Amino acid sequence: MKLLYFIVLTGLCMACHQPRVYRINGSLPGALDGYVVKLYNIDTYPDVLLDSTVIKDEKFQLEGTRTFEYPKYCRLVVDMTPDEPDQRKKDIEGLSFFLRIIQPWNSSVRWTVCRLIYWEAVNKEHNVTLTGSPTQDLYQAYKTSVQELSERYTALRNEYLEVYHVPALDGILNTEKGMKIVREMNMLKAQLNKAAFEFIKAHNNSVVSLLLANNLLNSTRSEMTVEEIDGLMNGFAPCPAKMPL
Repeated sequence: MKLLYFIVLTGLCMACHQPRVYRINGSLPGALDGYVVKLYNIDTYPDVLLDSTVIKDEKFQLEGTRTFEYPKYCRLVVDMTPDEPDQRKKDIEGLSFFLRIIQPWNSSVRWTVCRLIYWEAVNKEHNVTLTGSPTQDLYQAYKTSVQELSERYTALRNEYLEVYHVPALDGILNTEKGMKIVREMNMLKAQLNKAAFEFIKAHNNSVVSLLLANNLLNSTRSEMTVEEIDGLMNGFAPCPAKMPL
C-alpha cells in the first residue's frame, strides 16, 4: 500500500511557565477511517504515549497541553492495521523528529511533513521534508554532513551479511573478503564517531548533542575509555547535561 501523507504540527507557547499547547493536523489521502495515529515521547525509556486519535475522512488531529521544558525527541506512528492482533503482521509506519515549542511567547512552530509510506527493508528518509524547528534543522544539518559516510557504512554492512555472514551459516567462510569489509567498516565508524564528537563539542548546549552522545555510548560500548566517556559527558553546558535523554 502506498500513501502520501501531509502533516502540519503547530505548537504555541502562551506563557513561559504554563503548559504549551501542541496541535497536529494531518491528512492521509487514501487512508481508511479507523487508522490509529499515536504520538510518543521517545527520548526516555520506555517510550511515553503523549496522545492518540483515529483517522476520519482521511484526516486526523492531535491536540493537548504538555510542559515541554526542552525540545522533545518524538515519534509519530500510523497504524494501518488497528484490528490486527498479531504485532508481526501489523502495517505500521512512523517518523521521528524533535518537537520544540519556540519562544518568545505567543510564537508558533509549524512542521510540514511529506512522505511516501511503503515497505522497504531499509529505512529511507530522503522522502521526508521537515521545516519549522531550529532543533530539527540542526539535527538534519548534522545528518546531511555525515550522509555519505553513513550510506557507505550501511552498504558495507549489507555487503558483509551477503558475502560473509550468510554463507558462514552454511559453513562457507569467505574470511579474506569478510575481513577486508570489516576493516573498511571500522575506518568509517571511526570517522563517524569523530564527526559526532566534533559536533557535540561545537553544540554542547543542544539536545541534539545529547542524542548523539547517547548513540555514541550505546554503539561504541567498551571501545571508549573512561577518560573519553568523562570528557564526552562533562563537556555539556549545565542545562542539557541535566536533561533525562
